[in-house]
Amino acid sequence: MHSAFDAIPEGFAVYGADDRLQVFNETYANIFKNEKNIKLGITFEDILRYGLDRKQYDGVGESQKEQEQWLKQQLHEHKNPNGPLNRVLKDGRIIRVDERKLDDGRTVSVRTDITQLVQSKSVAESLCEVLDNIAAPVIFTNIETNKLEYANKALLKKLQYTSEEFLNLSSKDIARGIEPHKIRAFIQRVFHNPGTVQQVRITHVRKDGTTYPCIVNSICEVGDNPKRIISFIEDESIEMQIREELMMRTAEQETLIHNLLGFITHAKPDTTIVFANELYANALGETAEALEGRKFQEFIPDEDLSIVLEGIAQLTPDEPTLTFEQRLKVIDGSI
Repeated sequence: MHSAFDAIPEGFAVYGADDRLQVFNETYANIFKNEKNIKLGITFEDILRYGLDRKQYDGVGESQKEQEQWLKQQLHEHKNPNGPLNRVLKDGRIIRVDERKLDDGRTVSVRTDITQLVQSKSVAESLCEVLDNIAAPVIFTNIETNKLEYANKALLKKLQYTSEEFLNLSSKDIARGIEPHKIRAFIQRVFHNPGTVQQVRITHVRKDGTTYPCIVNSICEVGDNPKRIISFIEDESIEMQIREELMMRTAEQETLIHNLLGFITHAKPDTTIVFANELYANALGETAEALEGRKFQEFIPDEDLSIVLEGIAQLTPDEPTLTFEQRLKVIDGSI
């Protein structure tokens, strides 16, 4: 009988109507750190007093009166259970106490050490508070269930869901352009490469059915038993819009520069031409494309070259401009 109970990971015990211990497993005794003294027939009050004498409990007070009051409260809750309670021990452990009264007067008691669960939850809650205040959309995915556990405010706003609605979704509910088995394969790739960012391109679906292309950058928790994947989402539609605007502005600027009534070139410090407008190129008898990569000093008469190069060498961030006259040497050799 005891070997079967010992296989239960939680602490388990049964007290008779007279509040004496009838059945218990090894975990129950270990939680109290009283395995040598917890025996069949001992009362729950005796167990509490044993721990009280050895200062195992937190928040019991210093005076004998305070401790007796604490003891009285514990006995009352034990004899009149009303849902689960959390007890903090002196060594920092947090024990969940769940007791039920049977019709015949006996009490079934279950105790679970939830210290790591509470600590990990606190860390996760702290992380969520930080992530809620950043602009980048973030999402947590449960590895085992593929359920979405968390989205920060930025992602919820983009997908148009409330946090409550979001928790009922899975990855496939917000993804397009990638088959479910490929989503699972991606999650496994992230899981088997902890601490390393993995990337995939998908299309996100908003609540109203509209979509946008995005890049998902995912990393798995590191530890003995990782539970979730953390993903940072990049909205490619915004980047595409920015690139299109930049390309448009660049094209407009190039058109303006090409049509200016003046010679315009852009060159590196060694005089290698990066850009030349058509007016400058035509004056030299070349095309603008043919001038790119050549050095503009080729087109300066030898007697003027030292003056131009010395002038360029004098340019600084504080004195970025210089004005002087120079002659040009065209392709046919004329000046």
